Amino acid sequence: MLPESSHLRYLMRIILNVITAIILIFTLVFVQVLLQFGGTSPQFPIDCAVVFGAAVGKGSTPGPGITRRTKAAAELYNEKYIKTLILSGGKGSAWQESEASVMRKVAMINGVDPKDILLEENSTSTWENLEFSKQLIDGSKTLLGKGACPAPYSERSEEDWCGVYNCTSYIAISDRYHLARIRFLAYKQDWGQLETYPAQITPSKAFELISTIREALGIIYYSLLIR
Repeated sequence: MLPESSHLRYLMRIILNVITAIILIFTLVFVQVLLQFGGTSPQFPIDCAVVFGAAVGKGSTPGPGITRRTKAAAELYNEKYIKTLILSGGKGSAWQESEASVMRKVAMINGVDPKDILLEENSTSTWENLEFSKQLIDGSKTLLGKGACPAPYSERSEEDWCGVYNCTSYIAISDRYHLARIRFLAYKQDWGQLETYPAQITPSKAFELISTIREALGIIYYSLLIR
């Protein structure tokens, strides 16, 4: 048996090595999130843009994240760089409108034709944003009757909206700190190398730093959870 002092030093060395490894892994992932702030280099025009939801304000008003992300998508739409917006985000509470529904209002105010808007109103996480939006893009009918189709805002029938869409190319739009996790999870869901585009308006430095740390931790979490 090792003497008590030697045993303690050995244990402390292991603990320090583990802490060092954790810090190194986090730092590498954090840097990777920063490197993807600018998005990818998409070849426009693109058929469909998946716009990721964010918090809804009191009275179902658009929060800052929703405004930033939806305005970025609307600008690309108005420049004819994208044809269809898939607005993705469910309800934060039963008393609020879905994130997607609130985003639709912002998009329409900023010049997007409601016929070119599709809603995905069931997701509650980035993973589900991608999963359920992919079902829409792939023409899956599993979301029929669950808020996936904007029939009341279009003369098209539900069958027209929820069949196979002409999304041969697509891009993800969100805040820049969110893009690395989106791309990582998209790869896990067999989207391939999903193109990304950042909102041009950025939040405060303090908010963005906290969000970037959270995104890095999220990537590490999903790396351990999903193989």
